[in-house]
Formats: sequence, C-alpha cells, structure tokens
Amino acid sequence: MSVAIPLLLARRYGSVPLVSPLHILGYLVFFGMFLKTIYLGVFDGEMFFQLYIDDPWAVIEGYLFVTGFVLMICLGYVVSIRKVWRMRDDALVAGVVSQVRYPRVLMLVGVATALAVIGSMMAARGLGGVATAFDTETLETMSSSRVVRIEGVEGFGATGAISRALLFIPTLALMVFITRHTLLRRDLLIMLALLAQEFFLTILEGKRFELVNILALFVFVSVMMGRRFSPASIFKAAGGVALVLALFVTMTNLRNTHSQAQTASATETLTNQIFGSTYFLDVNVPILIIALSRPDDRFWGESYTYWTFAWVPRALWPDKPVVTLGPYVKQEVLGIRNTVGGVNPTGPGEAFLNFGWLGMLVGFGLGALYRAIEYLTLSPGGLRRRYGFWMYPIVAYPFITATMQSSFAAALTTSLFKALLMILVLKLFSLRFRLGPATDRVTRPTPANRPA
Repeated sequence: MSVAIPLLLARRYGSVPLVSPLHILGYLVFFGMFLKTIYLGVFDGEMFFQLYIDDPWAVIEGYLFVTGFVLMICLGYVVSIRKVWRMRDDALVAGVVSQVRYPRVLMLVGVATALAVIGSMMAARGLGGVATAFDTETLETMSSSRVVRIEGVEGFGATGAISRALLFIPTLALMVFITRHTLLRRDLLIMLALLAQEFFLTILEGKRFELVNILALFVFVSVMMGRRFSPASIFKAAGGVALVLALFVTMTNLRNTHSQAQTASATETLTNQIFGSTYFLDVNVPILIIALSRPDDRFWGESYTYWTFAWVPRALWPDKPVVTLGPYVKQEVLGIRNTVGGVNPTGPGEAFLNFGWLGMLVGFGLGALYRAIEYLTLSPGGLRRRYGFWMYPIVAYPFITATMQSSFAAALTTSLFKALLMILVLKLFSLRFRLGPATDRVTRPTPANRPA
C-alpha cells in the first residue's frame, strides 16, 4: 500500500512522468520498506533494527507509523493541487534549454569550482592539496570519514557543507551538455569528462547515494526533453546502472579497507548496503526510535527550526549546536557514544522524535511542500521565469530525498543556499524569458538561433 498509492497518485497528478515528488516517494518506500521486508522474511536476523531489539510489537508499530506518514504525505500533496499540468510541451523545454549562454565557460567554472572544493576538503583533513586526492590511501580515508572531529565535542563536527554546496556548478554544467540535441565531438568529450568528474567527486566525498542522484539527473533530462526510450537507450541505461553499482561496491570496499573491516564480495556488499542499511525511506530507524526513545525527550518541533542558525560556519561559531539529528539518534537513542557521525533519523523518525504518534501529521505538511515545489519549478511559469528546469533536478529533487532520509533542517539549509547560488549563476549564463504576449509561445531552437 505504501508503494502503490504514491505511484498511482503520481501517475494521475504528477507534472512529469517517472520523477515527480510522489514517484520519488514511491521509489524510496519500495527500497526502504518493501524490499527490506521481503529480505527480513527470507533472512531473519539480518535487518538493522534486529541488532538492537527483538520485539515483534515494536516492529508492527514502526511499520504502522511509516505507513501512516507516507499516506499523510500523499494526502497533503493531493489536497494542495490546484491544477494538474502535465509536461508534454517539448517546445517549451527546448526554448528553456536554448537560453543557456557560454556553456563551455560554465564548464570551465565548474571544473575550477570542483578543484577548489577538493583542495579545501584535503586541507581540512590535513591530507595535502588537490594532487593527493587521486591517491588510493586518500580515497580510503575520505570514504571512511566525512566529518572533521571538533576537539572536546563528541559525535559530530564540521562537514564543510557550505563549500560542498558549490559542487552544483559542475553538475549544472553536466546537465547543460546532456540537454544538447546534437553534440560535436569536443562537446561529447566535455560531457564525458564532466561525468567522470562527478563520479570522482562522489567517491571522494564518500556519499554513495549521490550515485543515485547522477542517474536521476539523466532520467529527468530524458523525460523533460521528450526523448524516446528505444532499445539502444535502454542498453545505455543498463550500462549506467552497472557502472553505478560497481562504483557503489568500490566505495564501500574503500571504506572497509581503511577501517580494517573485512572486504566482502560485490554481491554481499550490495545486499548488505541496500537491505541491512538505513538508506531510502527506511523502516529500521523509525522502529528503533519508537521502541527506544523516551516520551519525555520529545523535541516538540525544535529540530525543524535548526535551519535558522545552520547558516553560520563553524569557523565563526565553533560550539554551534549540531544541525542534524543523526548524532542524537546514534548516541542517545541507540546508545553508541564516543564516535563521530550519526544515524540518519529519516523523515518519519524525526517526526516521531518531535511529536510522538502525532508526528504523522508532519507528513501532511511535507506533501503540501513537495507539491508547492513542483508547481514553482515545473509549471509553465516555473520553467519560463524561475529556472525550474535546472532547479528541480539539482535543488528540489535532492531536497525531497533528503527530507525523507535525513534531517529536515540540514536539507532545507543546503537547498536554500544552493538555490540562491544557482540563481546567481543562471543569471550569468542564462536568459530569463521576457513577460508579455509572446511568452506563451516558445519555439524550438533552429540552427539559426541555437547558441554556439
């Protein structure tokens, strides 16, 4: 039910096929609850929550809460719908894409930004400069720890989120070249180089879920550009999925090698990381939070306000409180202390930590918010005047997935910061559509008006 209802509603009310907010919800529930439940039935004792509790009623409560949360997201989404607009106007999208200026300059800016961020990441961990980033030992270190420990503070530290947010620029450059109808050989080489850079940055950051985001970017562009799914495209997609899975296994093994954990086979690695982890809209963490958290420790909405001070860099405020609830879940709920990092609370888990069973109502607010974001970006006005074609896959989609998997305040802070920077960049490299009688008719670019 938690998978079928979002997907059915997405098919009826979503603005775009395959990648609307409820599509994303359905996919995350499919992997985070449905497949994990089947895995639990086949391999009892291998689920994450079973490391801490063995209470059948706690499991039932967790499933009930997550299901109710998902249904409330759907309700909030549907109630907020004013008008259903389906993306079938290829000419409009082609017009938006044709507005991009100086794509090769954008590519150079993206590469320079990536190198600067890599350098700052290396320096923050005392690993040298950019040249050391390509060393295997460095990759192992970076994959195993994404948090710089703060002396005297247990469990969390500086993540460099502000500098990492700048990595949207190379992603934007990659998206620009993906949208080209015809690619010269040098443009194709640039696109492949940008794609390789994206994969390398993902390995360096140690964020394995970013691999899924790269795949989602290609799917979004294909859907929005009205491209047909031919046998050749399906074959290419299968190759892309295989590459992502191979990189996923590589990143996991790099992390295990540095921590001296046993390196498993590729099949075992994928199985453990998908079914035994807390990725996607996970059911494990809500089960544990409901079973182990104390009623007198509710946040009563406080965690949703942490974005108000999250903007301040730790360089200026060394004792800044932690923005995400991951360390709290790890230390206070699961009792794992004296360690760095945390366990993502997930959207349902954070809602329960704040309001108990009333936290289901948070799902209603998220559903309404997802619909508002979809309307702001993918409506005709959003595509013409608010850079929606670029904003949705690079800002909105990661925000939606993050609020389902992690903490709301951290997701909101990163997304708002990224959106503001994107507006500045797009103003430099893209022309906004002018308001007036002619704005309702955007023609497909021709060889005469297509930018060089």
